[in-house]
Amino acid sequence: MLLKFLSVSAALDGKNLAMIGTKEYCMQLRSWQGCCMLVPFVRSPDTARKACDLLWKCVRVNTHGSIRHYIEVFAIQVLRCFPEVATVGVMESLRRVDMGAQVTSSLLVIVGYGLLGGNEIERGRVGEWLKIEAVMAAVCPWLGSTQGFSRGIAQLVCWHCLKGMELEGNDYLGRLFLYLDENKEMKRLRTKTEKFFDDMDVERICTMEGILGVEYDDEENPMPKSMVDSLKETMVEIFQEVRSSE
Repeated sequence: MLLKFLSVSAALDGKNLAMIGTKEYCMQLRSWQGCCMLVPFVRSPDTARKACDLLWKCVRVNTHGSIRHYIEVFAIQVLRCFPEVATVGVMESLRRVDMGAQVTSSLLVIVGYGLLGGNEIERGRVGEWLKIEAVMAAVCPWLGSTQGFSRGIAQLVCWHCLKGMELEGNDYLGRLFLYLDENKEMKRLRTKTEKFFDDMDVERICTMEGILGVEYDDEENPMPKSMVDSLKETMVEIFQEVRSSE
């Protein structure tokens, strides 16, 4: 059933987005909601591997924010449950430099949660497969992103990676860590974004209560707030705080 749900979106190329409320849109949305609810019942690494092959293809395609929300949640759940499988695809995708802002943002959120979200045991399991040196090399280019959100989340991920690396003798990385660790604005960014990952309850999102308890538009289409949108609001708050303190 899980693979059937995934195949609904995997067959799309993202060039022509379905209008919100249409049959095609609803099929995609409900399929991703179903995927999120089915993850806890996946026991076979082989099934997880097949699911990941379809998942990362879908992640790299632009779609509506409401659908993107469940794609990100599903990817995080797979990363938590099967890090030995999921980390391969997420790192391959993250190393690419030909993706748009929406896709990059999703990948950074997924990796950010893997490193900073969940409990200590989960982070340890993911960390065994999500090597900080490889993550740093893949994320570092996004420090130069023209999009503020991608740049902000990249700063947080790079800071986390650098604090666990040996920096002696590497002036570039040492200076980069010094800035990310001690700059006043970076501290403010880190405090707010770390809290975001701490508060993110992906398990609740994947329950019936979480699926049905989102906001709806006037035509009764579910409109969940994506993680990217939530983090963007955090970035706006930081910007406003900085301006008001000047």
